[in-house]
Amino acid sequence: EPPTAPHNVITDDITSRSAIISWNLPKPASVTIQYKVATESSWSTNGRNISVGAWTTSHELIGLEPFKKYALRLFTVNELGVSQPSSTVIFSTLEEAPSGSPEGVRVDSGGQRSLLVSWRTPKPSLLHGPLRGYILAYRKQSVQESFTFITRPVTAPGLPVEEKYTLSRLQPSTFYEVAVQAFTKAGLGPLSSPRIVHATDVDVPLCPPLGVTCRPSSRRNIRIWWSPPQSSCENNSVTGYKIVAIPTQNTCPVYNAPWEVNTTNLEKSLDFLPPASNLSIQVHALNAAGIGPSSQHVLCTTLDEEPGAPENLQLGVLGESKVLVSWEPPSGCHGTINHYTLSYMQRNKPQVDLHVRAGDMEHTWKEINGLTPGIRLEVWLTASTVMGESGPSTRISVLPTQTSSSPPIALTGNRVWRVSEGSGVTLGCRAQGSPTPTISWTKDSQVILSSHLTQLLPGGDLHINGVTSSNNYTCTVRNSLGSDSVTHMIIMSKPPTAPLLRLNYATHYSLNLTIISNGKLYDPIQGYRLHHRNGFGGDWKEVIESPSGSGSTTLELRDLPCGSSRHVYVTAFNIHGKSPQSNMLITSTQGSYPKHPDKMQLLEMNRTCLTVRPYTWLENGCSITHWKIEESVTDTSWKVVHAHLPRSTTDVGLCSIAIAQSWYLLKVIVYSTAGELAVVYKIDARHFLK
Repeated sequence: EPPTAPHNVITDDITSRSAIISWNLPKPASVTIQYKVATESSWSTNGRNISVGAWTTSHELIGLEPFKKYALRLFTVNELGVSQPSSTVIFSTLEEAPSGSPEGVRVDSGGQRSLLVSWRTPKPSLLHGPLRGYILAYRKQSVQESFTFITRPVTAPGLPVEEKYTLSRLQPSTFYEVAVQAFTKAGLGPLSSPRIVHATDVDVPLCPPLGVTCRPSSRRNIRIWWSPPQSSCENNSVTGYKIVAIPTQNTCPVYNAPWEVNTTNLEKSLDFLPPASNLSIQVHALNAAGIGPSSQHVLCTTLDEEPGAPENLQLGVLGESKVLVSWEPPSGCHGTINHYTLSYMQRNKPQVDLHVRAGDMEHTWKEINGLTPGIRLEVWLTASTVMGESGPSTRISVLPTQTSSSPPIALTGNRVWRVSEGSGVTLGCRAQGSPTPTISWTKDSQVILSSHLTQLLPGGDLHINGVTSSNNYTCTVRNSLGSDSVTHMIIMSKPPTAPLLRLNYATHYSLNLTIISNGKLYDPIQGYRLHHRNGFGGDWKEVIESPSGSGSTTLELRDLPCGSSRHVYVTAFNIHGKSPQSNMLITSTQGSYPKHPDKMQLLEMNRTCLTVRPYTWLENGCSITHWKIEESVTDTSWKVVHAHLPRSTTDVGLCSIAIAQSWYLLKVIVYSTAGELAVVYKIDARHFLK
């Protein structure tokens, strides 16, 4: 008879590429082992045969493929023929780490501080098991440092989709090496090769220029020098510099906008500036991405220049040998008038020059005595600063005669006064004429009377106790022969009004804001102080920003936590102080806490071990930094199992779990740039009972 088929066929010691086959025989006979991949249909076409000796009852089957299901049957063979096949045994080889790396790895710039990495799944024949996830490895190029690893789960298991991940919080203008490797439950595959090298985009310079100095080189010119930002500053990519000159209180009133100029050098001349003016100078480094922070402010003063000639000369005859001369200071910006030179002459008489001191009240009238009656008098003036003397004014003349009456002349005007808010000021007004003129003051066509705010002083001056606004004050002198007037302009200097703060857009790590100056200012804004803090409290942080030449200034608040609530307000400041705070802006950066996986995604359970896959937490726009795992059976006392699992963590096996009750509690705490989040998983402990 043909032999009887082997029985009690079993497989044992199965690995990823081998298995031990054992069997029993009724009597000694040769054995043929036939096996095939279980999904293959035909034994005759796909079966592979191995013959073993007559006395053998076991055999190691080698050359198998990892993570494959095989079908196996045995035959006995003797001189009479071949037995019927044994019962078919189905077994699966174990998983193995992938032998191939992800394909099509590509790196693109994601901005100044991020890179977008994309790749495809390794060839299926090289996976050797269900793909669990990927590890991204990156480091700066040409730097002897270890890789940073980030573990991410498979987006769509079993589907050939393109995977993507954004590496964030990188340094700008920096080349990085990037590689990707796949992993299964059995381990890690090789890193992709060659490693992709790509650079992040250029970011604005992060540090200001150093050592800014300046000095005037002419009446309308300032020369400025500086040094580059410190070499240790991150993102030191500088292609040029922007110089900003901001007017101050002592700058010519007709100039109230900053001067701005760019250069690629480490020095620059600012031309066509107002003379005799204080300017606040600041320098910014710049590149293709934008303008960096401001240097420390330094004050520079342009030189005085020769003034224009005095204006609006008037002569009043006070008698046959006495004449009153009045005038107004030169218009425009020129510096401080030190004195006036009053020149006069009569026919057949030598020229006489009188020096008239110009003080704070700026004397702008003078009596000329000792004239020869009946001879016409010619008068003219010049003004002088430290830089020189002006040309002569228009010459006017009068005939001194004995007179009992004369039209009124208003003296000591017209003036522009810069006065701090709340300060007092005395506005001068004198009158000459016969009959003696009356003096009255008006503001906005309303007559001013003595009160707690204003005092009419003997002689005609007006004292204002506390300036509350900018305005014009007119002094009018009258007698029966006519009237004359002078006008004083008061420009009230005060801290800026509260600016407006507006959010343009938010990113994961920054806020783009616009500051809008509010109201008219005669004293230009020198800068803004932006205050911000976490929306849940904490210390305020301050950022100083320079104003732009327009009424609005755009800035970016950087290096903020991802997914962070922020409270932001701004104040403006000038030479007189700071403004009230702006509206409080309550906003947040993009992103949120990571999204926790469900129990089936996070945990794998068998009768002996619990496998935790922390990388299955989904980043919600904010990078995960690490995990912490705790366990408990009572919900009152927790034991730390792993205090710090880094981003490179794959599978975590928990095989020494102490089961005291029917339920086991596992707490997973995830830490990200948005904060921390804890989730407790309740597990049926009966899964672990042997």
